[in-house]
Amino acid sequence: MLTEVASVVAAFVVPGVGEVVAIALGTVGRLVLEMKENEEMCKRVYKRMKSVHEELLKLKDDKVLREKNVLEIYGKNIASFIAFLEKQAKKGFIRRLTSNRKVVEGVQEFHLRMDELFKLLNLTHIAEMSRWKHDWEVDKKTAMQERADILANNQAMKEEISRMGTDIKEGMALLVVALRRSQGEAGPEVELLAKTYNKVLSLSRAQVPAIPSWFIPSDDVDFDLNECFDAGSYGSVHHDHFCRYCGRNLSAVGA
Repeated sequence: MLTEVASVVAAFVVPGVGEVVAIALGTVGRLVLEMKENEEMCKRVYKRMKSVHEELLKLKDDKVLREKNVLEIYGKNIASFIAFLEKQAKKGFIRRLTSNRKVVEGVQEFHLRMDELFKLLNLTHIAEMSRWKHDWEVDKKTAMQERADILANNQAMKEEISRMGTDIKEGMALLVVALRRSQGEAGPEVELLAKTYNKVLSLSRAQVPAIPSWFIPSDDVDFDLNECFDAGSYGSVHHDHFCRYCGRNLSAVGA
């Protein structure tokens, strides 16, 4: 039989998700399986989230829930992780490659958030922190090698290009932007970007579109509608000739 505190935890609905924690964690677990090369890296965050849930169910006193807002913080982290996974899951090879740095940094941020929850719950976290940082570094290298193996497989790349169809031009644009941003850098990730660009260009014979310097890939656009826009706000976009400049005007009624 659940204690009173455990009952509160079990009944808590994750904000923005509309599911109790146990069901929301199931959603996280399902999405993690769709993260391809970064599955193991994301799975480690998922396991830590499950550990926090287990610890919350063990609480005998609701003081930590009331005074430190642990449930609210935990729920927001779950909701944010679900949104993160939904955006990154099911991407094709090129998008996974060009957005990899963002995914890796995002996973690191979620681990840091879990560290804070461990502290709030007075759980031992020093060894935990060292472990996840070590695993995170290992997972980065493993995922990079898996992507290199995919790139080396001509048949796999031909199938990837075939699935993309007319979207191949957008894929080439993403690679151009990623390479442009990595100018002056070195390392396996930059090398893999360059090799991917050359191989896709060779196999697809696609024309590389002209990419203006102000171009922003859709993968780089992140915002929370609940936080970025207030009630009554509206946006307008000015269409005209741009000289290396992209602008957006936001106005708020009654601001």
